[in-house]
Amino acid sequence: MKRKIICIFLIGWLTLIFCLSHEPSSVTTHTTHTFSKTIFSSINFCIGNVFSKEEIEDISVSLFVFMRKGAHVFLYFILTILLFLFFHTFSFKEDLFLISFLFAIFYACTDEIHQLFIEGREGQIFDVFIDSIGILFGILLCYLFFLHKKKQG
Repeated sequence: MKRKIICIFLIGWLTLIFCLSHEPSSVTTHTTHTFSKTIFSSINFCIGNVFSKEEIEDISVSLFVFMRKGAHVFLYFILTILLFLFFHTFSFKEDLFLISFLFAIFYACTDEIHQLFIEGREGQIFDVFIDSIGILFGILLCYLFFLHKKKQG
């Protein structure tokens, strides 16, 4: 039962990454810009409307690339954790970290190839490196959890 639940989340996450990569560049640009403006407007509201609408717009534009690449790191961080949990339900415990890492890298590569066929998108090896940051953080978190669990019993 545990494997089925993890598998559902994993397939859902893989599908989310695929769908986000399948959107044309104009859509993802608008989505990222709207998201960053909403976040910064909310922060501005919480701190007492210190910034004008024009300043929030400038901040959103300035942090656009950071938000885009941060999304890559986050998506592949979660993917790696889900892969680790899924593969953990099988018997090959020794190679668990390597298998999770390699599958996540493989998916990142295929995702960039997929983007070559989407209007306004480009498959970039640099994005695989950015995805790798999330993957490595995911592996590190799983490793620390694994060590903690091993110490407990």
